[in-house]
Amino acid sequence: MSEQNLSFFSEIKRIKTQIGLPKIYRYLAVIKRLDKTVTGSGFSVNEEQSIMGAMGEAIERYCASIEPNTKKEAEDKIEKIQINSITRASTKYDYVSKRKWTEVQELTSLEEKLVPIELVYLYKVNYPPIRDIISTGLAAYITLEGAVTRGLCECIERDAFMLFWMLSQINFKVNIHTIDKGEIKILINKAYNSGLELEVYDISTEFEVPVILTITKKGGKKGFIYLVLQTLITIWQLKNLWKKD
Repeated sequence: MSEQNLSFFSEIKRIKTQIGLPKIYRYLAVIKRLDKTVTGSGFSVNEEQSIMGAMGEAIERYCASIEPNTKKEAEDKIEKIQINSITRASTKYDYVSKRKWTEVQELTSLEEKLVPIELVYLYKVNYPPIRDIISTGLAAYITLEGAVTRGLCECIERDAFMLFWMLSQINFKVNIHTIDKGEIKILINKAYNSGLELEVYDISTEFEVPVILTITKKGGKKGFIYLVLQTLITIWQLKNLWKKD
């Protein structure tokens, strides 16, 4: 990465692993611009991936923190997305008359459309938002396909997690002793060496994308449970999901 790109960040530093936790790389990236301070973190057994993850998360959050300037006339000319068609929730949201909208481009049709501002930007609204004002679904990457893949994965995993959390939806328990992928085995060994017990479950939904839930316990005690969601998807799978729409 060029020095010009690195200068965008005010700080990139490694965070020391706490005693008793698996020894993996953890980095923090900080952006200070336009009177905003935004951070991103990255975790991996690979140091470069950890750094890139931290930088990517900081960039996506920084971009989402800049308030857009959607003109009123645009709202009268561009089609608004049907809100109730994009949520599993039984609550209906179309009753909000003063909802703020922002322009986006739909990648499958390349058409300009309007979506609720809280789905794109970390922007607080004075009416009931469709969801918490968080960065779920946002992603930064060096290619468009890479960013779309990661953003879509995050939406799918959060959706699967909510079905698990609210409805206890689990498909089956994974036998981690049969896993032979190198990087995953490294993570499992690091966890065991730190005295952690692991339970892994498949919580995939109808999107044909594997979603894995990992629960860790310390010293056999129930209490603090760390939930880690991981989605695995290929560009080929992504394109096939688009074709089904």
